[in-house]
Amino acid sequence: MSALGPEDVVIKLLEIVGIEKEHLNADQLEALQDLAVSQGWVSDTEPQDRMRTTMNAAAEAIGVQWKHDPPADHPYGAKLDGMLLRGGEQIAVVELEAIDAKHARAALLDLLTYPCRRKLLVLGRSKRATGCDSPARLREDFDKNVLPAVGRVLANEPDVGIFTELQLRSNPDILKRFLKGL
Repeated sequence: MSALGPEDVVIKLLEIVGIEKEHLNADQLEALQDLAVSQGWVSDTEPQDRMRTTMNAAAEAIGVQWKHDPPADHPYGAKLDGMLLRGGEQIAVVELEAIDAKHARAALLDLLTYPCRRKLLVLGRSKRATGCDSPARLREDFDKNVLPAVGRVLANEPDVGIFTELQLRSNPDILKRFLKGL
């Protein structure tokens, strides 16, 4: 089992006890994945590498390209994690964050100040981030509190998609729906 990732181990365990993955919500799945890592049933890869792999798979599944090179022209030199391309043209910029809420808010600021219409913030989990909210709860807080507050300051709500890594892995079509219309 050591070659499997945390999600794979959780799926195997659920199969053993006869529970379908679809019966659990994102928080429950993430808690089980964290348990698998903390108990040593599986080792976790570095969050950035794992999240880049997730972005690449999600992009490929919906017919766009993930490039993990930061765009060079950020107004204050922030290094974004990458961008999504269609036919060689940039369609969205991306930040991957797996530390805590404070780092995720900073990543959002970096996204908001980049001159591109579509921005994507992907929240993941990290074994180094002890005591922080789950990515699903953090995403919920961003949708409910952070983006509306930013929208009031900017006088319009920004075009930012906030997803958890687990959401993108489980259903890449949510990314396609976010990018619809481009």
